Amino acid sequence: MKFIYNHSTTQQALKEWGSLDKVETAQFYFWNAGNQMQKSLEGLLQSLVHQVLERYQSLIPTVCPSRWEEAEFTEQLKPWTYDELSDALRALARQNLHNTKFCFFVDGLDEYDITTSDRDHKDLLCVSSRQWEVFEQERGKMEWKLRLQDLTRNDIRLYVAHSLESDSRFKSLQLRDGNCASLVDLISNKSQGVFLWVYLVVRSLLRGLQEEDNASELLGRVEQLPEDLETYFKLMFESIEKYHRRQAAEILQVAIAAEEPQSIAAYSFLDLERQEPEYAWNMPLREISDLEAEEMYLKMRNRLDARAKDLLEVQLSPSTDTSMPLFLRYQVTFLHRTVKDFLETKDMDNLLPSCESVQGILGSNQILGLDKQNPTRSLVNRLSFKGQNHI
Repeated sequence: MKFIYNHSTTQQALKEWGSLDKVETAQFYFWNAGNQMQKSLEGLLQSLVHQVLERYQSLIPTVCPSRWEEAEFTEQLKPWTYDELSDALRALARQNLHNTKFCFFVDGLDEYDITTSDRDHKDLLCVSSRQWEVFEQERGKMEWKLRLQDLTRNDIRLYVAHSLESDSRFKSLQLRDGNCASLVDLISNKSQGVFLWVYLVVRSLLRGLQEEDNASELLGRVEQLPEDLETYFKLMFESIEKYHRRQAAEILQVAIAAEEPQSIAAYSFLDLERQEPEYAWNMPLREISDLEAEEMYLKMRNRLDARAKDLLEVQLSPSTDTSMPLFLRYQVTFLHRTVKDFLETKDMDNLLPSCESVQGILGSNQILGLDKQNPTRSLVNRLSFKGQNHI
């Protein structure tokens, strides 16, 4: 939706729709893993009202009279209610704004249940959602609609073909087995336009090639993989060895509870948290060589790979000091925000055992300064690094 909103073709189409009128736009993106205002109808209404009134401030006394009067006497205003916001948006729709039309872009209807709508010939809505049956029944017969899979099919085919043909083992297999050609069609047909699903499937195929899978086995992988992301994520979680499930739960719950991505070093202290909850206060000051720091980074990266099974990934933080050791410069993030959504579902909440160490490790990370993307703030009180002036 952001791509559509910012595309020059959209701006040109809006000019044609507006004709001689000025077209004002506003946007909102539902996110059910965000805060209350990011996933509620109140958040949608407040965002749209704010974006419009920010440009037409002279309308505020008319659209929000009680709020306008209240603001003259106090700065301690109460949160807006749903009724207030609904009234404000309706009042905006009634304003006789000469030569002005509005177009609202709303993404993620499936992340909030909206059952009512109003029509106005001077307003235009561009909305997006997963292809749920409830939306098909209500709007499926509309002429003006786009299916993502129809628009991304060629891009997906190119991505799959390029990714596989870049692998020497696949190129060799292609020469021996003509069934390889059907992989591209099979993946693009099953993808439903979801690039993340395609990425995961291609990664599975590349691993299969490492394990010397033949063409029929590669096709079998694609056929057996779930077509919806949530089931796919569950399969990924269930592939974690049972012995590692407890540690996997701790790692995943730390990632969920953290307000921002934690450094890979933060996760290396989970074992210490279980053994000695006060370790952050008792850790002695000592020198760590570059070689030891690199070994710590590689060890924790391998442990995360075994215990998080691709649900998390390690990325270089763009904001860290490049002179810092690797295990402080890299941070752990979700593969995609939908992974966090999945882990917060009721089904996964039941599968993930409760871990008392989660809040402990986050608190200890604050003490050590490992909770920030630039972890030098208070870590200097605990560690020194050979050849680097951080003390």
